[in-house]
Amino acid sequence: MAHTDTNVQNNTAAPSTASEITQDLVAKNPGFTSGSKKVLLVLSVLFLIGVITFVLRAIDVGFEDRSQWGYYAAVFAFLFTACSSAPMLALVPRLTKASWGKPMHRAAELFAVVGLFNFIIFR
Repeated sequence: MAHTDTNVQNNTAAPSTASEITQDLVAKNPGFTSGSKKVLLVLSVLFLIGVITFVLRAIDVGFEDRSQWGYYAAVFAFLFTACSSAPMLALVPRLTKASWGKPMHRAAELFAVVGLFNFIIFR
């Protein structure tokens, strides 16, 4: 059986204006499910716990004694270098014109933007 467009089957016209396209996309998006809300809640709680413990450590130890912050600096440096290499990993599928790498390209471009901000801030 040949593939036909659902708009042609339903005798409806494809959306042509920006507002119609937006409404069509919003109607197709299921939004947050209960599972994704739970995951978002757990990650938000973990993020808040991390921020609170970082602030408490800064108040308790202070920033004068740099030996106390060595582990945090090492983790911070590792995360920044790992994120900075993401655009290089997405470069190979783009050069070979592989269609399977498009979602990876989008994520890598976001990491590239973050890398540019890091370069501006920490140069």
